[in-house]
Amino acid sequence: MTKTDVLDKELSNAYALTKQINNLFENFDHTFLDKRTKLTLTAYLDWNQKYEKSFSESLRELGINPGNTIDSVAKEMLDNISELDNEKLSKSVKNLSFKLCLNRLLSYHKANMENIQELLKNQ
Repeated sequence: MTKTDVLDKELSNAYALTKQINNLFENFDHTFLDKRTKLTLTAYLDWNQKYEKSFSESLRELGINPGNTIDSVAKEMLDNISELDNEKLSKSVKNLSFKLCLNRLLSYHKANMENIQELLKNQ
């Protein structure tokens, strides 16, 4: 495996991550979230949607086809968020649980972007 192969894989995972996030939150009931968490989520989703579109175009230009790639780590985190939507918890506990999951997801997404940056720097 070459550095280019590693970069291609990381780019495909990054695209899969953005796509999985957008798919989950498309119909997500976020009425239980407090105002601050809603604002954070909205800003993140706005950025993520724009990023998915530009990222998709960039991948095509590079000749990378991520196909139906799924980021399994992100899937686990997103499954946890999805399950919150169906759990019978108080609004405050649900909100807190969501914040913790979102924090984990944001940190993972940031790490993914840093990995790509590092790989591009060393090419």
